Amino acid sequence: MRAGILVVAAVAMSGCSANLAQSGNQAQPCDDSIRAATSASVAQLPSDSGGVYIGSGDTFFIGTDGKRWGESVQYYQGAFHMKVGIYTLDSQPPRVTVVSSDGGQRGTVEFAPTSAGLPGPLPTGLTFATVGCWQVEARGRTGVANILVSVQSPANSPDSSA
Repeated sequence: MRAGILVVAAVAMSGCSANLAQSGNQAQPCDDSIRAATSASVAQLPSDSGGVYIGSGDTFFIGTDGKRWGESVQYYQGAFHMKVGIYTLDSQPPRVTVVSSDGGQRGTVEFAPTSAGLPGPLPTGLTFATVGCWQVEARGRTGVANILVSVQSPANSPDSSA
C-alpha cells in the first residue's frame, strides 16, 4: 500500500507548470501542486488539521489542498526562502535534502522544533539559491516524503526579468 501511495504521488507530480525539471536529457514540468488525492491516510496522523500529508511510513510533508508548494517562497537576504511543515512519527527529525532538479545546486534546511517536541509537527525552513525546480526529500527511519518546489522570480530579486 505504501508503494502505491508513492506511485500515485509521483504520477500526480508529473503535471504541467512554467518551470521545468531535468530528468536525464529530457525537460519535464515542475508541477508543485498540492493535491489531496496524493495524500497519505495513516491512523497516527491528525485528521482534524485540514492538512494534506504527502509521504509514507513515519515522514510526511504537510500542505494545503489546491495550493502550490512554491507559493510561500519569499526572496530576502540574497536567497529564496520558504517554511514547510513536516510531520514525523519518530522521535528524531528526518534527514532532509534540497537539490535543484539538474543536481547542480544544493539548498539548506533549518528546523524550528515546537515546545511539544517529536513525534509531531516539525516546522522547517528551506533556502534555495536560485529560481527553478527544486526536489525536496525528507527521509525518516521507516518512510520518505518527496515534493517539488517551483521557485519563481519575484519582482524584488536579481533574477527578475522586469
